[in-house]
Amino acid sequence: MRWGPTIGTGIAFLLVGIWVFIGVQSRTGLTPSAEPSVRRTGVAEVRSCAADPLNLWLTTICEADVRWEGEERTEDKRIHSVGPRVGAVDVQLRIDGSGTGRGGAGAKIVTADYPHRYDGVLFFLLMVGIPGASMTIGVFLGSWLSRLLPAPAPEKLTLRPMERKRSRRKR
Repeated sequence: MRWGPTIGTGIAFLLVGIWVFIGVQSRTGLTPSAEPSVRRTGVAEVRSCAADPLNLWLTTICEADVRWEGEERTEDKRIHSVGPRVGAVDVQLRIDGSGTGRGGAGAKIVTADYPHRYDGVLFFLLMVGIPGASMTIGVFLGSWLSRLLPAPAPEKLTLRPMERKRSRRKR
């Protein structure tokens, strides 16, 4: 059995499994961190929406003009949603439990109905299970593929005459 196709398809399927996990995690709002804090609320007037390929096209990113509560001016922002939106929608600026400070790494503008589910155990099981299962399928298919491929040509052996070393005798 050749290991190249087996390892190659296993790694390819592992990467696809990680991508699927990210999409499922984003769509369901599953997170291992505590409840996100809502820093601001407002209303957004959606101009256009497109499916997000990073999240396996399960979520939508919309271009919108956001008017935060207590302010009169609008800001051009991207909002995350579970589906395409049209017209005015309620939005929130959420900071994940891991994010620090104003607009930190965990800051995200989402629609008010964007899901959030705190479950560390389920998050861990899906994080290990989906990529692990996909890698197992990839290794299985790779080993099957390696058996279908023709056998490599045998190496030609070249015979070289042996050289005889002459050693001097010590006196």
